[in-house]
Amino acid sequence: MLTEIEIIREESGYALCHNPKSDKFTVVQISRDKGQVYSTMPTDGPSDGGQWFAAITDAGIRYVAGWYSRSYAQRIFRERVAESLLMANSFYEPPLQGR
Repeated sequence: MLTEIEIIREESGYALCHNPKSDKFTVVQISRDKGQVYSTMPTDGPSDGGQWFAAITDAGIRYVAGWYSRSYAQRIFRERVAESLLMANSFYEPPLQGR
């Protein structure tokens, strides 16, 4: 449950979040079905790749994500949503097998 952090926009599995105490912003990938958030900002996540994940709570978002300026977080949010929409609308045709 979120009591301090605000999700100010959610689209295509991504959430733009605001921390009013610090007036900083972040973006997380969100799965309401699983009740989890995932790191998605370029500098967030394990150094060997992958994503951090945690419950959709204030502490969970703080765990998986760093905090950034509004303009930077909004840019990353737009990029992630665009990538998601592109993948969802792309047409994949498997290669033809030999005759």
